[in-house]
Amino acid sequence: MMFRWRALPWLSRMAGAVGSVLAAIGRRASALPAACVAMALTAAMVFAAVPAGMAAAAAPAYVSASLFKVADGTGHGTSNQTFVNAASGFEVGDNSPDDGVVSSGDLVLYRLDLGFTAASARSVRVRWDLADAPYLEGGTEFCYSGAQVTASVQDDGSCVFTVPAGVAESVSRQIVLRGRDTGARVVEGQQARLWVERVSRARNGSWVADGEKQMRPADPVTVVSAPACCCAADR
Repeated sequence: MMFRWRALPWLSRMAGAVGSVLAAIGRRASALPAACVAMALTAAMVFAAVPAGMAAAAAPAYVSASLFKVADGTGHGTSNQTFVNAASGFEVGDNSPDDGVVSSGDLVLYRLDLGFTAASARSVRVRWDLADAPYLEGGTEFCYSGAQVTASVQDDGSCVFTVPAGVAESVSRQIVLRGRDTGARVVEGQQARLWVERVSRARNGSWVADGEKQMRPADPVTVVSAPACCCAADR
């Protein structure tokens, strides 16, 4: 089998730069000390080897973010507790607020702490990534303004915080995920991820990521739901 190699643009530039230096050395080799020749050759190779378009560091978001799980499921020990539990005969159910199991329609509760540092004016988006948690869905209850930082709910369920120049503020929010119907199946390993990222307005008015991104993984949970016959009997 034969392979055809395709030269990389930056490699071609490196070869060209080195060639230019060698040509200059050939013309004036007698006038250049050996040390200068070596330094010139090394510099040409280093600068030519840096790929064009190598991006500068992403613009800082100037925000810290922490995500803590408070409870998986609500109403435990009360009449509002889900009936999908061991007491109702379910082998896998939501028996306590920290067992890693949530019933469909019930909530997983988290606390989100955001700390905005005084810096230039900017916007920061908070959004759930549910690619690995198709049986969970997010809410927007956490998206409201602080003392000086303003918040706006987006059509995709994300929240954009706008931070004025020079403002330092910390906010703590309850943020939730809701269990979806599993069709009476036990669905394990539902792991959501929360992204906190700097954004700016595109020409069409949408928000686009344009700087630093942080990801905070949520603890994986198991989602359960009862068969339709049991739901009908319960009602």
